[in-house]
Amino acid sequence: MDLINKLIEALEEVILEAINGREKVGLFLSGGLDSAVIQAIAKLDNLYCATWPDQDNHSAAEMATMGRPLTRVTFTKQQMLQTLPLVARITNGTATWSQVCQWYLAKAAANDGCTLVFTGECSDELLCGYPRYRILWWLDRMRADPKLRDYQNTVDHCVGTPSGAVIKLLSRNINPALSERLVGKALDRDPSLIEHTFRLAAAVEGSDPLSQLLENETAMIEAHGLNACYPFLDPRVQLAGGQVPHDLLVNDYECKVLLRQVARKLGVHDFICDESSKKGLFVPQSWRPEGEPMWSRSWFSKLMAEAHESVSPRKKFPGI
Repeated sequence: MDLINKLIEALEEVILEAINGREKVGLFLSGGLDSAVIQAIAKLDNLYCATWPDQDNHSAAEMATMGRPLTRVTFTKQQMLQTLPLVARITNGTATWSQVCQWYLAKAAANDGCTLVFTGECSDELLCGYPRYRILWWLDRMRADPKLRDYQNTVDHCVGTPSGAVIKLLSRNINPALSERLVGKALDRDPSLIEHTFRLAAAVEGSDPLSQLLENETAMIEAHGLNACYPFLDPRVQLAGGQVPHDLLVNDYECKVLLRQVARKLGVHDFICDESSKKGLFVPQSWRPEGEPMWSRSWFSKLMAEAHESVSPRKKFPGI
């Protein structure tokens, strides 16, 4: 209970301090746990949710409004294509689909006269919110099972060694050679895959895509004359979250265990508290080429590269 109260107190201090004296403050309300917790504390009247007919985020977000009105933010494929060159110019072509959504969310908030917007970014990094941590949790459990003690070679054959699992996970986001160097230095000192990966994620913060994503999201928000506030990135919340043992972050059934307890105490809707994880934004399937998987990024990445090329200064060569 003490950890719950500490995290609530830190969040309240950061959120209420940011709101103080501001006439209109907005929140990007996704329907997930992080933004729902912010709204449970802030109880804001300017709430914005990106949603489409084949990706309904609105229904879940409505459960997190605390009785306030919710603005649907949507756009067509043609509007997206027209916006991409501008987004590409601002982000130097590094934007993801999420940043396009954030562009339109910020535009809606600015049109309503907001001067500041909250988002729930960085909670997953602080409080083990990604499903990958549950995968590591189960790998740890399997390796700790006394009945499998004599079968570790078989486990390694099927799923790879502990260091190999962490290298593969980190290599999704950073250079594989860097992953191998980082893992090779520290894994023997920490047999827990979750703990080890959690620490390494902090160690590679400078090369972690999160840094780029936050920079791009802030650029989308500031392009509309707004300020951005990320409560879960504030040092006070980071300190409170950093004191949480990992068995209160991940268990057999869910991630962000402690934050779910915080949410329940704050009165967040049971549906949001009980969801094991919320999937991120994806390009509406009806916009994609036929046969492309829902979570594939290749089509959008190609569009972003083309948009960036269209706004990049042409290279000048001697004699041309």
